[in-house]
Amino acid sequence: MPDIILQALTKAVEATQSILLQLEQDPITAAADGRATIPSLLRRLVKKCKQYPYLKQHLRSWWESAQDLLPEEADKAKRTHHTALLEEVGSNWDLPNWASNVEQCESQYGHA
Repeated sequence: MPDIILQALTKAVEATQSILLQLEQDPITAAADGRATIPSLLRRLVKKCKQYPYLKQHLRSWWESAQDLLPEEADKAKRTHHTALLEEVGSNWDLPNWASNVEQCESQYGHA
């Protein structure tokens, strides 16, 4: 019985490591984040939320780091809209249904 438990735990650790490696795709991801727009970052966040909902804190950390790389929007109306969108996404992290709320933000942004 202990061997079965050890095998299951080993597989779980390997799967977790694989997922984390996929999420942390080195400097290539950081460079892409730096060139991204808010809509593309939001789409990537929604995709990651669907794939890895159990890695909420990691996703939150990635999102906050990625938005720090965004260039300042020159157009005041767009800047105001983007700021509101970023704040809305940020307000959802502590809610129980955070992943679906983030997806709603993306839907609303696509129609705005």
